[in-house]
Amino acid sequence: MLQPGGRLLLTLATQEYTGQEEFDGEMAFIGRRLPYSHDRPEVALSKLATAGLVVVSARLTETGGETFYWIVACKPVAQNGVHPITTPGPP
Repeated sequence: MLQPGGRLLLTLATQEYTGQEEFDGEMAFIGRRLPYSHDRPEVALSKLATAGLVVVSARLTETGGETFYWIVACKPVAQNGVHPITTPGPP
């Protein structure tokens, strides 16, 4: 369970990787078949907000020759929330 003030890092597949805006299935990555599932970035951010989390940063990153969407979010420590370190921009 994420404690108040705790942070999490999500690594999401992207349209650049799967070829689809939304995806649920398996993809090969570094020689292995792995389960992948992703929404459009705005849907993923909306789900985090609905869960009561504050997005600290959100950006596309390339690793292993593939593009992923990294999101850092935190659980607010007070009713008025935690101030984000950075404002997420469009992916």
